[in-house]
Amino acid sequence: VFKGEIPKEQWMQKWWEMKRDIVGVVEPLPHDETYCDPAALFHVANDYSFIRYYTRTIYQFQFQEALCQIAKHEGPLYKCDISNSSEAGQKLHEMLSLGRSKPWTFALERVVGAKTMDVRPLLNYFEP
Repeated sequence: VFKGEIPKEQWMQKWWEMKRDIVGVVEPLPHDETYCDPAALFHVANDYSFIRYYTRTIYQFQFQEALCQIAKHEGPLYKCDISNSSEAGQKLHEMLSLGRSKPWTFALERVVGAKTMDVRPLLNYFEP
């Protein structure tokens, strides 16, 4: 919206077209061009990347699945509770203890056994 490719008079129209097409949501109330919904989002107004939120979610599910495997959980991933697993807790503690001393890919590999992003744990979690 703020790249300069869309005329200011069309910001709201184009913003909500993109929100419908990409995110699948519609505006709660009709807005005209006197409003500027894009600027209400800090990340949009300050040209701040959203990609970290997508990758963060994928990594969270990777960690969850790996810790559930360490806890020897059997059954659907969404039913896994690692809170009573000393082994999973120890592995998580070891990873968090690294702090900023090692690259995050090292921490990822220590827990999940790989340095790359994998969306399969997220899909497994929501599997019917």
